[in-house]
Amino acid sequence: MLARLPIRLRLTAAFALVMAIVLAATGLFLYFRFQSELDDTVNRGLRSRGQDVARLVEQSNPNLSKGSSAALLDADESFAQILSLKGQAIDSSPAVHDNRLLGAAEIERARTGPVLFDRGPIGDGDDPTRVLALPVDAQASRVIVAVGTSLEARGEALEELQTQLLIGLPLALLLAYNAACFGSPFTLSSAREAFPQYAEVAERGAFGIGAPSLRVAGELLVGSARGILLFSPFFVWFFWGAWRWWRSGRDRADCVFVLAAVAVFFVVLTGYTAWHGGWSLGSRYLLPAVLLAALAVGRGLDTPLSRGLFFAATVFSVANHAVLTATFPHLPSTQVFPAATTSSWWLIRGWVAETLASVLGFGGWMSLLAPALLAILAVVLVARATQPVRPSVPVAALLGLAPFLLLLAHPPRLDFSGRLWRAAAFSAFSDRDPERRELRAAVLEARTDVEKRRALQAWQTYGPAPPPPSP
Repeated sequence: MLARLPIRLRLTAAFALVMAIVLAATGLFLYFRFQSELDDTVNRGLRSRGQDVARLVEQSNPNLSKGSSAALLDADESFAQILSLKGQAIDSSPAVHDNRLLGAAEIERARTGPVLFDRGPIGDGDDPTRVLALPVDAQASRVIVAVGTSLEARGEALEELQTQLLIGLPLALLLAYNAACFGSPFTLSSAREAFPQYAEVAERGAFGIGAPSLRVAGELLVGSARGILLFSPFFVWFFWGAWRWWRSGRDRADCVFVLAAVAVFFVVLTGYTAWHGGWSLGSRYLLPAVLLAALAVGRGLDTPLSRGLFFAATVFSVANHAVLTATFPHLPSTQVFPAATTSSWWLIRGWVAETLASVLGFGGWMSLLAPALLAILAVVLVARATQPVRPSVPVAALLGLAPFLLLLAHPPRLDFSGRLWRAAAFSAFSDRDPERRELRAAVLEARTDVEKRRALQAWQTYGPAPPPPSP
């Protein structure tokens, strides 16, 4: 199977795999090396403190909660205990309370020399601890001195390093990949696009991002080709949900993070030259912000009426995207109301998208049966989750479906460029029009000089291939 892949793709995959292995190995080495250094530091501190307490025990009968003995244990959340060889606690520091630091097995091991072991929290603490036990010859008898310390600082340091590695290593892999593929770690892939208009994007502003644009913001929100609130209207509940979330006072920090992240991401995107995402299904670059915005949507579904209208908006969105994905899903930003003006036009002419069912041999409309059932299942699950609703589920479903069916029945008329592209894509990328009849019909509609030039270019690019020369 790998032999069928292009050599460029195989080399890229091999390089990415090798770099991922190298960076993962480096990360593991750094993590365990750092863990070892932290353990050595903790252990040296315990040995030093244990020797200090042992000297006091040898010289006198110290009180671990007072005087110089207590001073040895105030720092770093440390504690100590003196036990007899039978395991009875002779004296303890205040942090130990009534706990016994050593069990019978640990005391038996400590009889012959110092021993280190980890154990759970001590007293009122929540963090694991490490204890050093060592035998000491006191004035009257042989005892076991146990000194310990919390591992909270060690755990926090390891968690911080782990977070840095989880962020830094993928970033390093991405930079290495960029350097290998595009000549520099900071060169976007779009700068090497074969299509000049996309290659020019990376040269504008900072990585193609310039000043925010109100026009682009309007297109992203309510534009007739990419408007998320127009084609997925249930996201209107983001604004109401965010307000309700803020007013509730619950999880205020999470609310601030969601609102700030969505706002910053959206504003930055409005300054990106290729904000529309090229030939794509909707505003694909909004996806990261959409996932965060969804956290606020549920906060606005606080009444039966709100949930009923939300269900109607969901039905409209599911129906719209079901039609869009049932056929060729790569649409330019110039196709207004694409489900009604373009996707349904293709479906009427029999251009159905490939699915897993078509791979298994179920061609044509039969291949859309499974996706249709999944779409219906999604609507049913939403209906069950939004109960109780007002109006009722059937009425709400009709409220969502009616405007979409009306849009399909009376689609807006595309301009000449939109009709030309629709016919060109159908003729070139489907197998339904080998003679390019739809493209020919669109070309013949050209009236102005500009339209005629575009028609000629489309025909030269997507028209029928010339017959092979005769021998």
